[in-house]
Amino acid sequence: MWGIWNFAPVALKVPETVCVEHVHLRESLMLLSFMLKQKREEVINQKK
Repeated sequence: MWGIWNFAPVALKVPETVCVEHVHLRESLMLLSFMLKQKREEVINQKK
């Protein structure tokens, strides 16, 4: 059994014996940015 970590914005055609994990960098970056903003706001609110 094989696995592929796919960072490309394309669907891969692979045999059934291959596992593919599609990573969407743009979505991950947006999520990380959102979480950082939330954490920053929490810290600011705790200092008040």
